[in-house]
Amino acid sequence: MREGILRLLWGMGALVLSLRYKITAVGTEHVPDGGAVLLLGNHVSWLDWMLIQIPLQRRLRYMMARSIYEWRALNWMFRLSRTIPVSPRASNGAFDDAINALDNGDAIVIFHEGGITNCCG
Repeated sequence: MREGILRLLWGMGALVLSLRYKITAVGTEHVPDGGAVLLLGNHVSWLDWMLIQIPLQRRLRYMMARSIYEWRALNWMFRLSRTIPVSPRASNGAFDDAINALDNGDAIVIFHEGGITNCCG
């Protein structure tokens, strides 16, 4: 059931983005369809997570600031997609969760800056 709901959400998100943007994925052949993967990237917009997920066949798990993870309106979606919340004061547990996920063959995405970057301003 979880997978069906996630497919529906991703499909709707992809449709909405495709109406506004022309998205061209480059390099997806370097992301294997299975096995442990750690993807690190700069976080330049609130849409980055979706732009990474849409062209890939496998589900990605994200590490996210606990303060955002706990937003009441979106927490259900974060839990459904098995997002790993990270707290600045207790990050060891989150990284233990990420290591366990990788040991189980999951793909983890970390935007290592911890927030939207000011790369171009």
